[in-house]
Amino acid sequence: MINNYWEELDMSKEVLDRLEFEMKKMNLPDWVKNIHCPFCKSELPLKSFRHIGLCFNTRNYGEMTIEVLCEKCLKMDTLYVRVNIQNIEQFIDFLNGEKPEANFVIEEDMYKLQYNNMVSKIVGERK
Repeated sequence: MINNYWEELDMSKEVLDRLEFEMKKMNLPDWVKNIHCPFCKSELPLKSFRHIGLCFNTRNYGEMTIEVLCEKCLKMDTLYVRVNIQNIEQFIDFLNGEKPEANFVIEEDMYKLQYNNMVSKIVGERK
């Protein structure tokens, strides 16, 4: 079954090879490149990293997210980097190579743990 235009043109390998090439130019920090699949623990090629972001919702405020797709086990998930980022400069520092001293938690476990960073922040200020 053909899923998209580039498969229709029989460009699958060419597109994926180009993605890996382009990802090398992104200069991801070593700590990101060293992330392994949270399920099968295999190394992830650069093209496996689908998204790196900063959360602004109340539940995950100040956390980084890294979405990965493992080619070996074919699972995709979002890893939450449990850091308490206070400003955009701190986020940029992490992207420039400073490794966060934090736990990496998959999305399903985040919901099980019932974290809400904004509530925790308010409760902490009230004490």
